[in-house]
Amino acid sequence: MMEQCLKQAEKDIEELNQKRAEFMAMDFEELNNADYKNFLEIGNRIIAEDVTLNVYELYKHPDTRAKCFATIAKIAYHVNKMFQTEDRMRTMIDSLEQHFQNMIKKMVLYTDSDKLAELLLEIKKDNPNMTAEQESQFIRDMAVSGLLSKE
Repeated sequence: MMEQCLKQAEKDIEELNQKRAEFMAMDFEELNNADYKNFLEIGNRIIAEDVTLNVYELYKHPDTRAKCFATIAKIAYHVNKMFQTEDRMRTMIDSLEQHFQNMIKKMVLYTDSDKLAELLLEIKKDNPNMTAEQESQFIRDMAVSGLLSKE
């Protein structure tokens, strides 16, 4: 059973990596109206600091996050004619990043620290040579994943 779960997880990770690679290679002109709607929805949820949004991939890949936020700003320009200058577009991108960072902080606060401590102890049993940096990264990753959030 566990082996099947691990295989599925590897498949899911491979699929996410493929989608991210496709997005990073995509030109803005390749987007369609459905893409516009999806990106604007993501942007609205980030501005609302909606912690139910799965932000792990954006957290884990800052280059993808930067392109995503720039795409959202560009779409807002094209759809709403919101910006007349690069400065205003940059301000929107910076605002998205600030709201994103606020979401991360909220997710950390909403993490069940007792469950996280238990999981960390189990992980350290299997990996007794875990460095302080690896431990810290694991804690951040688990918090941002939302897997251990308080109900």
